[in-house]
Amino acid sequence: MLEQKIEGFMDWLVDKGILYQQERIGQYGNRFWYYKFRTFAEEHGPLTTFYQKHIVGDKGRTFIGSLLSATFIDEFPAFLYNYLYRRDIELIGPRALPVSHFNDLDKKEQEERNKYKPALFNKKKKTTRGY
Repeated sequence: MLEQKIEGFMDWLVDKGILYQQERIGQYGNRFWYYKFRTFAEEHGPLTTFYQKHIVGDKGRTFIGSLLSATFIDEFPAFLYNYLYRRDIELIGPRALPVSHFNDLDKKEQEERNKYKPALFNKKKKTTRGY
C-alpha cells in the first residue's frame, strides 16, 4: 500500500513537471527509473509558461535549474527515491547510464558495467556529472 502511494506521488511530480524521469541501466542490466528535479524547460506541460519566463541562455536551462544543477540539488530526488527507498543505486561508483548511452557501448563495456551497482556520485570525478 505504501509503495503504491510513493509510486503515485512520484508519477504526480513527473506529470506536474517538477521531476524528470529517465530510464537507466542498473546492475545486471536491470532497468529502473531515475528521478531528478527538472532543470530544463519543458516543451509542453503545466509549467511551460513559468519556465519560459526564466530561461537562461539558449540551451533551455532555467535560472532555477542552473542553481539546482550547480549545487547538485537536482539529484536529491534520486538520493531519496533511488538510493534510500528503492536501493537501485549506491552513493559512489559508476554513474547509471541512460538506456541510449548504454546501448552505444560495446558488449565488453556493457558486461563490465553490469557487474556493479550504479551510483549517484562518480568516484573518479567526485561529482554527479559524467559517466
